Amino acid sequence: MLVGVAALWTRYYIWGRLIATSAALLVLGASTLQASDHLAYVLENRFPVPSPLGDNVTGIVVLGGSVNVDIMRARGQPTLNHNGDRLVQFVTLARQYPEARLVFAGGGSSPGETDEAAFSMRVLADLGLDPRRVQIENRSTSTRENAVFAYEMVRPKPDESWLLVTSAAHMPRAVGAFRVAGWHVVPYPTGFATSPNRPKVFSLGWKPFEALLHTRPYLYEFIALAVYRWRGWTSELLPAP
Repeated sequence: MLVGVAALWTRYYIWGRLIATSAALLVLGASTLQASDHLAYVLENRFPVPSPLGDNVTGIVVLGGSVNVDIMRARGQPTLNHNGDRLVQFVTLARQYPEARLVFAGGGSSPGETDEAAFSMRVLADLGLDPRRVQIENRSTSTRENAVFAYEMVRPKPDESWLLVTSAAHMPRAVGAFRVAGWHVVPYPTGFATSPNRPKVFSLGWKPFEALLHTRPYLYEFIALAVYRWRGWTSELLPAP
């Protein structure tokens, strides 16, 4: 929008009108068409929460991305981000299945960074889970590496039942990556941001920039799914049960 407005004051004012108008329509559309809710609906309802689970649960894998490492390092207190439900649900399932093997998969945002796993263990301890129960995979820096490195570490048998815990919107990409790695997990989505009901097409609410901000993570997931399919890191564009 700023580029378009700037172009209005140059000899390229025609382009300025086009760019500024397109940007305004994008913001308006994200708000009135509830784009974030529609994108979230597709992702979050792809894999339902399994019920009942039964007693035959070999292990539980939780993906990283739940803690704010920089703030925890600076403040010295547990700090969960918008994915914090992953660790909370992981602890709940660990208590429900005290004999299950537990795995945390997540190294950080860059190679060689292991602080995320260490800080996540601190959070798990604060939530009442003994970190000594948890096997830690702390090399991965992406969802694909979560799947590959965790599989190499655990070497699950074909007849074993493993739960995969991650955010509902992230579950399709995670399941796709785990399947390609050779691990057919049981998806256990958490951290839902929307209701299971299909959203209305239009909304009279007027929070355009907030709506645009909420659209970003879901749009990111669809782009990431396309990239994963292109790279062969998932066998389906939108994995299904």
